[in-house]
Amino acid sequence: MIGEELLSAFEEALTDEIEAADTKEARERVKTVLDNWISFTARKKPLPDLPSRLEIFRKRIEHLAETFEIRYSGSDLVVTATGEDQATLAMIERGTDWFDPADDVKAMIVGAFFERT
Repeated sequence: MIGEELLSAFEEALTDEIEAADTKEARERVKTVLDNWISFTARKKPLPDLPSRLEIFRKRIEHLAETFEIRYSGSDLVVTATGEDQATLAMIERGTDWFDPADDVKAMIVGAFFERT
């Protein structure tokens, strides 16, 4: 019983911390981290239309950064999105036919989101 109350209090405090950190600046940091990853870190195939693919994907990243959610589930933080943004998140996690996947998308997003400047 005490354990359940303690867990409930922890989840509530963590939810409050997530909500307090959810600012325009935090989302801009996430956008920057993901944009830098696709631009400079991700291994990409040298396709003739790569610049246009990157431009389209940067727009997807921008929208994802505006709409993703971080929540506490079980004993872990979870990054979620819906619709096209979930597809973008999955592409970053799994890669595509023109770029390799990111090593740890959740760590990139959560790290940028909670970064103290």
